[in-house]
Amino acid sequence: MLFSDQWGLFGNFDSFYYVSEIANYLFLIAVLSVFIYFRLVERKYFLFWCLFFFTPFLFNFILFSPEYLSDQFKYIREINNIKSNGLLDFDLTTYGGLKRARIQLSSYLLALFPVFSYLTVTSLAFTNKLISLIMFVFLSRRIPSDKIILFFLIPSFILYSSVGLREILVIFSSVLAIIYLIERKPLRSFLAILIVTATKIQNGPGYLVIWLLFFVVRADKSNFRLFLSVAAGLTAVIILFDIYEPIINLYRQAYAIEDGLSFEEAMTLEVSSGINLMLITLKEIPIFLLKPLPWQISNGFALFVFLESVFLFYLFYLFAIKDGFFLRRQNLIIFIGFIICLGIHAITVFNFGTLSRYRFTAFLPFLIAFYYLRITDNKLKNDN
Repeated sequence: MLFSDQWGLFGNFDSFYYVSEIANYLFLIAVLSVFIYFRLVERKYFLFWCLFFFTPFLFNFILFSPEYLSDQFKYIREINNIKSNGLLDFDLTTYGGLKRARIQLSSYLLALFPVFSYLTVTSLAFTNKLISLIMFVFLSRRIPSDKIILFFLIPSFILYSSVGLREILVIFSSVLAIIYLIERKPLRSFLAILIVTATKIQNGPGYLVIWLLFFVVRADKSNFRLFLSVAAGLTAVIILFDIYEPIINLYRQAYAIEDGLSFEEAMTLEVSSGINLMLITLKEIPIFLLKPLPWQISNGFALFVFLESVFLFYLFYLFAIKDGFFLRRQNLIIFIGFIICLGIHAITVFNFGTLSRYRFTAFLPFLIAFYYLRITDNKLKNDN
């Protein structure tokens, strides 16, 4: 049977699947060849990209059923709807409407990147590969190519670039935002922050705070401005709690119910004040970074995710924390944004699968950013 009864899309592993995805693969090879011709990508990385583009063939239907990551069907269905009917009106009055609007916006942005076919559930993975290639070109103007490839070889990056989800789009827009913030480009960074917010609203506030501290408050110019800004921000979290409380508790409780908690259990998770929010956030961030904790590991996949999390946190220590690097004014502002991004996820995500996806999309752009800051700093020292 060609069409999936559940999703109304090509969801079976048959000859049409191969025709569609081999065409997408060959299309990416053609794009890569053009990039190499115009020297956007070095020729010596041709084999790496050929292998990197191939990985979508190894996940859906091979390592797991595509319904294991069932959101893939939502995105490919929405992309086909957008291509057929255009972008429909948003319903922003309910939680369900907000979720659908988020999927619609992400799908619209993903559809802007051309691939040969959107015939199967895996087709969107090749869009993610194209976005990865564009991100590589963007970063290679700032970071040595051989070092960027190491970030692309992180297992979670290979996974999320090999399936039909929005994670790579979120990472790409976040990388644009944070790099343009570091390079003090207010308009470009603000546009990128808008895309981050549209695709992953929980990540938006962290980048927006950095933008305000750099370009409005100019807190990177003096310790007093930075101290005053942080104090004002913490005060605002407390005083303005009644304004943003419905949104925080809506996401916190709705995600808890989605992730298997009963309605009664979810209601007990209500955040009652700004001070309570800060205390919960500080408590949850370390756990969020390392979940699943050793005593929560029940299978090989969970063990693998834990080991990857520990390794990435160690890299973050080397790039950002070692020698007090994050305490420099500019770096501290970026670190504040990082804490805000992680904190929002830490208090709203409960399911292990969702947590690992959201954590990676929030974490990786800042890991790349601090590596960029570190090598830039080392270069300045060597030049002097």
